[in-house]
Amino acid sequence: FLLCSDGLSGYLEEVELARLFAETPEDALSQRLIDLANERGGKDNITAVVVKVPDAESGVDRLAREVNLKMEVLHKMPLFRHLTYQELVRVLNITEVRAMDTDQQLVEEGDEGDELFIVLTGLVRVHSGEAVFTHLGPGQHLGEMALVDKAPRSASVSADEPSKLLVIRRRDFFDIIRKDHAIAVKLLWSFLGVLTERLRTTNLQLGEAKDKSMEVAAAELTDDLLTAPESE
Repeated sequence: FLLCSDGLSGYLEEVELARLFAETPEDALSQRLIDLANERGGKDNITAVVVKVPDAESGVDRLAREVNLKMEVLHKMPLFRHLTYQELVRVLNITEVRAMDTDQQLVEEGDEGDELFIVLTGLVRVHSGEAVFTHLGPGQHLGEMALVDKAPRSASVSADEPSKLLVIRRRDFFDIIRKDHAIAVKLLWSFLGVLTERLRTTNLQLGEAKDKSMEVAAAELTDDLLTAPESE
């Protein structure tokens, strides 16, 4: 927009000003306006300052997208699936965003953990030394049990590429639980659901491992019988 004295505004109509704003480079606009006013008989002190305000809407839009992304990943987590929008906002208020560079380590195997991590953007790997167990991308999480116990981390976590993670600390998590019993009950049920699902998965894996072991043992026994030398 334009800040000017009446020594300028008296010689230029609004329509012409709009055209000049559209046609003239920003760094030359002020002098162009002053020159025109002088050419048309400017008799007063002529002052003109052209001010460009950054597009505030783009910043607002970016912030809105970031908040929506955080709310979306929180809502998709089994731990928070029973919370209302207002309750999710309370959880969101205790989070922070942690940026990571490629190969930067987030978690060290064996360290005591007290944070839950949710991947917002990027990709991280769960590993022990050079052995990689899995990769986690946007919306996936790790470390939710660190919110309720102090067990050592079972693996290390590092960034495969520049990444951003949403972080919730145990002390902030418990602060919400102490202050809001409704949220506490919902989170308790969610934790029970998560533990039940993990126990069910573990039992299935143990059953499959047992069946596989029996198959291997049976195959080895059969092989031994078939290859054993015949007795005379």
